[in-house]
Amino acid sequence: MVRRIPPATTWKVVIMKRENPAMPTSRIALECSISAHSVRNILRRVQENADDPLPRRNLPRPGARRITADQQQALVNYSELHPFATAKQLKEHFALNCSVTTVMRSLRERGIRCQRPARKTGLTAEHREGRLAFAHANSDRDWDHVIFTDECTISTALRSGITWVRRRRGTRHEPQNVRPARPMSGRVSLSVWASLTKEGPRDLVFIRGKLTAAQYKTRILVRKVVPWVKADDRRVFQQDNSPVHTAIAVKNYLDSRAVPRLDWPAASPDLSPIENFWNELKNEVGDAEFPGPRREDKERQLHDAIEGAFTRLQGQRGRLITTHLYESMPRRMEECIQRAGGHTHY
Repeated sequence: MVRRIPPATTWKVVIMKRENPAMPTSRIALECSISAHSVRNILRRVQENADDPLPRRNLPRPGARRITADQQQALVNYSELHPFATAKQLKEHFALNCSVTTVMRSLRERGIRCQRPARKTGLTAEHREGRLAFAHANSDRDWDHVIFTDECTISTALRSGITWVRRRRGTRHEPQNVRPARPMSGRVSLSVWASLTKEGPRDLVFIRGKLTAAQYKTRILVRKVVPWVKADDRRVFQQDNSPVHTAIAVKNYLDSRAVPRLDWPAASPDLSPIENFWNELKNEVGDAEFPGPRREDKERQLHDAIEGAFTRLQGQRGRLITTHLYESMPRRMEECIQRAGGHTHY
C-alpha cells in the first residue's frame, strides 16, 4: 500500500527548506523519516502551487494532552532498548498523561514504527561461538564445489501473510471485499529432500513416511550424494545437524566412503543457501489447492506440482538463482564474523 505523508511532515519539510535552502534533500528525508523522492515531490508542489501549496495544518484540539520533548526522547531511548514493548506498556512505564495513540505518534515522528519482527533460530552463547569459528575457518573457501542438502515439507494451501483489499469505509463486509477463509481440513503435506550445486538444483527425493537413518542412507546418500561427491576430489558434502544426519550408521557409512564434508555449526540455517532455495521452490509450486475428497488424489497432485516446479527450476532461471545464492556465501561468512556469530540477514 502507498504510504500517505502526514500534513505535519509536509509542513516540516517545507519549513526546513525555507530556513536552510542549502540543506540537501537527503538530509531532510533523513530528518523527516521519508524518502528523498517524497521530499522532492513536496517541494515541487510548493513551487507549482504558490496560492495553496500545503495541506491544512492540523492543530491540537482544545484540551489535548501532549508530551514534552524530554518525555519523547525517553520513549525513544526505552523503545530502542526494549523494542517489543507495546505503546500501552510504554505509557504505563513512564506514567504519561496522554493517550496510547499519542505515544505511537510520538515514536513515529522519531522514525520508530511498528514492523513485523524477523523470525530466526534462537542462539545460545555456544551457538554463537560455533558459528563464529565456522565463519572464520571458511571465510576463504571455494564454495563452488560444495553440495548443499536439506529436507523440507510442502503443503497444499500455501498462501500465507496478509492480503490487502482496497475498499471504501463501511464496506468491509460487502461480498466483493470478503476473502473466503482458507480451508484447513483436508490439507496434505509431502516431505522432500533436495540437493543444490553451483550448476543449479540437482536431485529431488520424496520421503516415504518419517525419514529414518536407514532410508536416508540407502535412498539418498548411496544413490545421490556419494556418487556425485566421489566423482571429483574437490567436491564437499554439506548437511545440517538433524538427528537423522548425525546417526551412527550414517556417520560410519560416510567415513567408510571417505566423503569430505563440512562440519556444519548448530542453529545455522541462515548460512545455508538451500534454505533460500526452499522459498523459491514453494513460490514455484504456488497456491496448491486441489479439489476432490480423496487424500490419495491430493497427494498425487501435490507430488506432481512439486516435481514440475523443481524441474522448471533446473532451467535457466533456477541456475541464475543458484549462482546468486552461491555468490552470497562469502558475504554470509563476513556478516557472521561482523556480528560475532550472531544472525545474518539471510
